[in-house]
Amino acid sequence: TIAPSVAGGDSGELLAEACQLGTAHPPGYPLFTMIMHFVMKLPPVLGTKAAWANLACAFFGAVTAATLALMVIEIMPDASRGAAFSAAGFYAFSPLVWQYSTTAEVFALNNALNALILSRAIAFARKRQIKDARLGALLCGLALCNQHTALLFEIPLVLWMISMLLKQNLIKTLPSLIGIGLFGLLPYLYLPLATPKQGSWGNVHSFNGFLHHFLRRDYGTLRLYSGAAKANDTTLQRVSAYFIDVAKRQSNPLYTLPVLAFVGFLGLLFDRMNFTVLTDVSTISKNSKQRRKSRLRAYNEEKKGHGGDTNESAPLSEVALPLAATLWFYLFLFHSLSNLPLDDPLLYGVHARFWMQPNLIIALFAGIGIEVLAKVIGSRLLNKPKHQPAARLAVLLIATQLQLGIRPGGAPGSIFLAGLRKTWNIQSSLAPPAWYFHNYARALLTPLPKNALLLVNYDQQWTSLRYQQVCEGYRTDVTVLQLSMMTYGWWETRRKLYPHINWPGTHYTKELTVDWAHHGGFTFKELLDANYATFSGNVFFGGKLSYADTGFHQVYDFIPYGLLKKIIHKQQSTQSLESIVKSTRKVWNITLSQLTHHSGIPIEPIHSEETWEWTINRELFDHIAERAAFILERAIAEADSSSSSSIDEKTLKRRIRHLFEAAIWLEYCIKYDNHLTTAAVKNSGLADVHIVKSPTLSQSPNVTDLFEYHKVLAGPDQKMKTFSDLFPQAFSSDYKTWASERFMYAWGDFLQREDARNDAQYDTIKDIYMTVTSKGRKSPSSS
Repeated sequence: TIAPSVAGGDSGELLAEACQLGTAHPPGYPLFTMIMHFVMKLPPVLGTKAAWANLACAFFGAVTAATLALMVIEIMPDASRGAAFSAAGFYAFSPLVWQYSTTAEVFALNNALNALILSRAIAFARKRQIKDARLGALLCGLALCNQHTALLFEIPLVLWMISMLLKQNLIKTLPSLIGIGLFGLLPYLYLPLATPKQGSWGNVHSFNGFLHHFLRRDYGTLRLYSGAAKANDTTLQRVSAYFIDVAKRQSNPLYTLPVLAFVGFLGLLFDRMNFTVLTDVSTISKNSKQRRKSRLRAYNEEKKGHGGDTNESAPLSEVALPLAATLWFYLFLFHSLSNLPLDDPLLYGVHARFWMQPNLIIALFAGIGIEVLAKVIGSRLLNKPKHQPAARLAVLLIATQLQLGIRPGGAPGSIFLAGLRKTWNIQSSLAPPAWYFHNYARALLTPLPKNALLLVNYDQQWTSLRYQQVCEGYRTDVTVLQLSMMTYGWWETRRKLYPHINWPGTHYTKELTVDWAHHGGFTFKELLDANYATFSGNVFFGGKLSYADTGFHQVYDFIPYGLLKKIIHKQQSTQSLESIVKSTRKVWNITLSQLTHHSGIPIEPIHSEETWEWTINRELFDHIAERAAFILERAIAEADSSSSSSIDEKTLKRRIRHLFEAAIWLEYCIKYDNHLTTAAVKNSGLADVHIVKSPTLSQSPNVTDLFEYHKVLAGPDQKMKTFSDLFPQAFSSDYKTWASERFMYAWGDFLQREDARNDAQYDTIKDIYMTVTSKGRKSPSSS
């Protein structure tokens, strides 16, 4: 299930910076960047450079799982291998970890480093060997070079370490340990030493710029999110969401992980309380104190025989309590600082990625819980050695967890937000990672003319495009710039990397502001004015403008262009609607071919709203509806500008054909878009109304249906019904009857929608609809 190419999220941008040794978004991720740079230098036998990076993350996932297994043995030397493998399996095969161990992101490396830090802390607690403390200190520094959330583990673990150093009279080693930790931060020197590259972030070559980047001030220090949407949920609600996720989405059967983790934690505590839960059948004849001393003595004698420390290891409870404290420290501090609004499914998915780190401790306790249950069942109930029930439990639970990781059933996760219970059916990994974002980037780039300028303001476009251009060398003739990066003050230092761009100021800002008037800022219109002629009008845009720009809309306009928009100068544009329809149809033919090159498009419910893949599906339908609305608006405007009696039959057929093409594209939205917008429903009825109102033709117009050829809108196991399958009547001489029925359905749906009441034409549409229905017409049922 390793992804064959680039994945969504930040993966494309991170790999692009690794390919060119640039600077990733804050805090820079220097360790990940350097590791992946060398990994992607390997021979391209896997097809893409990203495949090597994805495989490296799978290796990090395997290291994490192996470390968890060894930690179980470290804590309980007499533990069964079944318990150790259970801890590894619970973690490795959970849906979140599986997903981020098969795609290139910083999380797999973060999981491995934090697991190793935990293992060294546990080893020092059990053996009191200073080499474990030194290695742990080095790992702490390295982990911060990859992801700053490691600090939320390091703070409680370092305090634990200091307390143990004090008990062992080893506090004098603390300065050297601090020095080793700082040595682990050396990868950060890479940032100011790296040569500035196009597309890289920040001004890290000055001390203030480096500190700005390291502290993530572009997003807000100690914050995840800088968007406009505000989070209304409390810290306790976020922590509750975490445990619901562990219980219902990361466990199979439900609640397995938290229950076993709680049993494991209690089992370790019982050891201190001299209960016999952790006692093997071979020691039943001894009293509890003798059993405990015997087990510790045997363990320490074994270590002494291998050159270990002769000090007695810590009681199990002295390991359990610090680990539990670390878990709770992470959960409460992280969720008090995280500001992502969890009522947005996509942002919920972004937030959930940071739950993999505390899940390390949950999985560790769960593995120990297997051991506890096995000993209870074996010693108390069956009077058999613990290993037999432990092995059987482990095989059963790991098998079910493996099924969840590879093909999770999507157990609902429930979150209380703003006093309401919101439930999502999560099925984020029903299919293995595919070529979605590889195809997506090429669908954006391939239709563009040579040496075009592409301005994007949408992260998924930017990251996937960066990977294709920088790592795969695809369509490097196209200049791609991200608008949101231009809004930062440090952009002034990056302009020199684009000598072919005419910069009208230091950074992109909002019109008619102090920043624009006195601090060197420029508007979107001013950027276009300076470069439109340079690129011969081949300027394109993806996403949404950062700021309202009245000057832009007065001079320029957007024309739909596949998954992008072409920017045209209103006074210089002479294209007819027929020319635009034909040219954009060609663009869409290329776009759909690229989107389905290796696989289909992401389809719900296989890819839910929490996944990056879902955004491709959403964007596809948005642009289908946008092209239809554009054609519809222009066709209506042309019809209103002239009388039908004064035009020739050829022109009349062409106008009706444009209305038909718009109607067909909107019908595909109605049929296959699971998040159909109110605007699309309204426009579908509007197209049908104008077909009915237009002069009657002897036969319906002949319209090229791209989706009948590509058939990309249905799931991989579904046969897509085309427009001709759904509405054969539309291709007969009685096409107006079909249009009448569809207008009734579409506007009936529109009038029932709550947000439709905000539409300026709501009352007009209602009057027309009520007039028709009052004559005895019935709204047909949906097809």
